Amino acid sequence: MRTILGKRSGWLAIIAVLGFAALARAQTYETLSEFRAGGGEALIGPVDQSVTGYFSAVERFSFVNLSPELRALSSGTVAFPAFRQFAEEARATIDGVPFPSGSTSVAYTYDEKLETWVRWQRPLAPSLSQNARTNGRHVLTIGAAYSYVDYTKFDDSPLRRTAFSAGDIPVVFGDGSTGVARDILLSEISLREHIGTVSVQLGVLDNLDVGVFIPMAALHFRGAAIDRFFLESRAADGSTRLTPADVFTLQGRCCVFQADPNVPTYGGVSSVDRRAYSDVSFPGIRYGKDEIGIGDVQVRAKYFIGSAGPIDAGLLLNVLTPTGDEEELLGVGAWRFQPRVILSTSQSRFAAHVNLGFNADAEDQDRDRFDYSVGAEVQLLPRVALLVDQVARLEYFGEDQVRKFEIVPGLKINVVRDLVIGFNAIVPLNREGLTTNFTPNVLMDASVVF
Repeated sequence: MRTILGKRSGWLAIIAVLGFAALARAQTYETLSEFRAGGGEALIGPVDQSVTGYFSAVERFSFVNLSPELRALSSGTVAFPAFRQFAEEARATIDGVPFPSGSTSVAYTYDEKLETWVRWQRPLAPSLSQNARTNGRHVLTIGAAYSYVDYTKFDDSPLRRTAFSAGDIPVVFGDGSTGVARDILLSEISLREHIGTVSVQLGVLDNLDVGVFIPMAALHFRGAAIDRFFLESRAADGSTRLTPADVFTLQGRCCVFQADPNVPTYGGVSSVDRRAYSDVSFPGIRYGKDEIGIGDVQVRAKYFIGSAGPIDAGLLLNVLTPTGDEEELLGVGAWRFQPRVILSTSQSRFAAHVNLGFNADAEDQDRDRFDYSVGAEVQLLPRVALLVDQVARLEYFGEDQVRKFEIVPGLKINVVRDLVIGFNAIVPLNREGLTTNFTPNVLMDASVVF
């Protein structure tokens, strides 16, 4: 008698049938709550009913973990390390969207002869980076920003169809020979965020500004994952082929793998698609969430050191507080500290800047990273400035160090008096980790001197 390993009345059961044809097959998905209610937690451990709970379940959603026989064969549980890396990045997505600069776009300087504040002739300030000079004593700047973030890629794979492998598993084929099979998870995810930020920054001294930035985020998340075994073989040309397979017991002996003739073969893990799971004998898992809430509030202090010839120098410290809900990706769940060194120079129609610093996470050293930005502003017209920044975030701890490089072209328009609006787009220069095609941003700031 052959027994196909699968599901009928909960995840703790196995299906006993006389042959492969006796098992009705369809690609189906259970919700996360159905998976938990059906006994799934007894096999992979407890998970929360949240986005991060879904991640935790999928990380361990290997059929090896869902079957005592296969778990014994593999000498323990199996996880998907690449999906875990994705989940870690997704948990910190809110931290990857830069706050607006908060600096007043229209700068003022105090004229001692006139004994009043006068407008300083320089290009409009950067949108996301910083120049070294502070706004000045008694200058209040109020700003607002909006970003639309639609994550489309993980490394070089489309996020809406990414296959993750748990590695090789020793198997016994139908003729008694041995080999290896791959446990491959197909993940389909939609992850989008609308992020609005309100900021207030005040010049408390001539060379010291303080400010607060309050983000609000609307999250849209949809996720589905399904698992299957694939037999690994070599083609005549030496290339690797992956063939979807069923696993069953034969005369009480576990576990025998047999190729499924009804689905195509694949040249590698990255090419695996939904067709390979069209007739699997057990369901996948899915979860959806739409959530609106406050993100991680940021407090900032900026200090202007002084000038050496045409070069201005300053220091900045951002402190991000764990005010957002980390379970639903609205926050990171940890305090972060971001010190920066700023160098800049400015003329009447041209300005340039360099920002150097790092992000220190109080809870997870693997999220520590080095950040930099290099950019310039050109005053094209009296009320229009062209902006460009090249920014980077470089992780330097952990096994999976992600390094992201982006270019940020933009435009700022002085609409009337001290009211300025800006438009820019964050465009990735490499496909490493979780990335978008581009992230559009709209900004506005206005200042008043009192």
